[in-house]
Amino acid sequence: MSTEDGNNPQSSDAPPTPEERREQARAVGEQVRESAKKRMFEEAAEEVGGRERLNALLDRAESELSTAEIRDLQERLDSPQAYRKAVRDLELRLEPPEPGRTIRTRNEYFETVRRATHGDREARERLRKHRRHGGARFA
Repeated sequence: MSTEDGNNPQSSDAPPTPEERREQARAVGEQVRESAKKRMFEEAAEEVGGRERLNALLDRAESELSTAEIRDLQERLDSPQAYRKAVRDLELRLEPPEPGRTIRTRNEYFETVRRATHGDREARERLRKHRRHGGARFA
């Protein structure tokens, strides 16, 4: 519908209606939530050694945990305050630390840190496991 001067009353120069503003706000909110979920997933993956490892743990959780435990895990993974601890707990639950696999001496710790710093993936993984399972930092 046009006005007598030929202008469209719904032109892009017109301010958005309250309904349009609400829809825009919903769209922005959804983008923010989606971005936060992606960031949380990436950070959770970092906690357990990468995306593939996290996906493998989540797949195992589906087959090895009860329905109630899965529901609790999903709630914790959706929480910005709890998702990191949730994946660490899941890792401990599904893959408890092997006896004798922690770093025992100060020299061994610093040698492992040095190797990890120089790109040794095995050393990084060993440090990560050592720290996740409460190993001393020998500071």
